[in-house]
Amino acid sequence: MAALRVASVAAALGCAGCSVEIARFAAVSVVPAEDARESLGHHAGQVCRWWVFGIPFGLPTFEEAVNAATTPAGGRLMRDVVVTSDHSVYVLFGQHCYSVQGEVFR
Repeated sequence: MAALRVASVAAALGCAGCSVEIARFAAVSVVPAEDARESLGHHAGQVCRWWVFGIPFGLPTFEEAVNAATTPAGGRLMRDVVVTSDHSVYVLFGQHCYSVQGEVFR
């Protein structure tokens, strides 16, 4: 029974992860957005990159995450933006992601 508990704890630790809020912005735009006034609602975007044995296969960027949130809605500006850095770990590999959430404007 003790071996089962140790194996369960080891499995849980091997498949861990964390999510940390890294920034908040009043407004963000990756394209010119001088006349962005029409609200398209709250949207979220995420961009991820894999890593294996601690070696990353590229790094996510904040700009890509903002584009992932604004482009599908046809937006040009995000307000009240929350940026999160997410890290998943699956024993010897995982992902590093940037997520953004906020109100998108056209």
